[in-house]
Amino acid sequence: MPKILPVSELTKYNRVLNNVTYDNPVYLTKDGMIKYIIQDIKVQKEYEETKAMLTLLLNLKEGELSSKDKGYINSEDVRKRYL
Repeated sequence: MPKILPVSELTKYNRVLNNVTYDNPVYLTKDGMIKYIIQDIKVQKEYEETKAMLTLLLNLKEGELSSKDKGYINSEDVRKRYL
């Protein structure tokens, strides 16, 4: 069950932080709307790693489609051209 608190609860930050667990962030509301999230840093690291992996996969897929559409240069020709 998500923990939702008003941002004013941050005056009691230890109590707020004690509610943060790996699987359960704390959502903070401002003017009745969820505005902020406090989460375990491990979750953020995993998110960044996943985002980087998805970016890499999208770039690889783009390269694959480009090679099918435009052809490719073999490694020997690349060395001659760029090294």
